[in-house]
Amino acid sequence: MVGNMNFWDLIVEKMGDKEISAYKVSQLTGVPYTTIVSYRNGHQPTIEKADKILSALGITVTLGEAHQ
Repeated sequence: MVGNMNFWDLIVEKMGDKEISAYKVSQLTGVPYTTIVSYRNGHQPTIEKADKILSALGITVTLGEAHQ
């Protein structure tokens, strides 16, 4: 994520940029609307749901390598 931005803040920013609602994101992803808005209350998405939502909004996440 960007800086101290949480998942919901990032989603809201990108929805605003693309002028789409949480309902539309729900339609695009198959993730229930109530699940999407639950993130506003601090719930964290599963990796699968986060990937669907981020992909629908055109956000690419690259994970670095883990080092021990």
